[in-house]
Amino acid sequence: RGSTLTCRAKSTKSCGCHRKLQIAKTSRTHGLYKDGDSLYGRWRHMRARCEKPKDPAYKHYGGRGIKVCDDWQNYANFYSWSIHNGYNKLLSLDRIDPNGNYEPKNCRWATNQTQSLNKRNTVYIIYENKKYTMKEFCSQFNLNYCRFYYYYKKNNNINQVIELVKQSQIKKEEQCSIKQ
Repeated sequence: RGSTLTCRAKSTKSCGCHRKLQIAKTSRTHGLYKDGDSLYGRWRHMRARCEKPKDPAYKHYGGRGIKVCDDWQNYANFYSWSIHNGYNKLLSLDRIDPNGNYEPKNCRWATNQTQSLNKRNTVYIIYENKKYTMKEFCSQFNLNYCRFYYYYKKNNNINQVIELVKQSQIKKEEQCSIKQ
């Protein structure tokens, strides 16, 4: 079903790959795309989830009013910002304010771990004038995350929750020592 190519006066049957490559080469205006370039793919997916209602992720982005800034509609501008702001293939594009738009002042390149702490449903704890995610807080103060979450949902007074978690951890340790 492919197309027929004329190569030095010989006709050759092709699967169509050559034609696709030729079209791709002529349609690139910025010259920054390389085959398999994950940055270009990330730019395309960012735009699709914000601008195309048929994209599976649209309801979480464009459907909530999240937009891509005018400057980043041009791949060369996005590419330049990315290169100057720490892009590498191991990082992903993270919006600092998960309800904000894709724009230079609200984006950064972050690890999956950093990005997983920056979601709409992330619970923040303010303790001694410092802001923590619940996960960071439990790690910092050596508290069992599941227990903390359980007590916090019932009573969000941080000092009381800390005491309840510490008491339950002590009881658990006592139970463990009795069984041994």
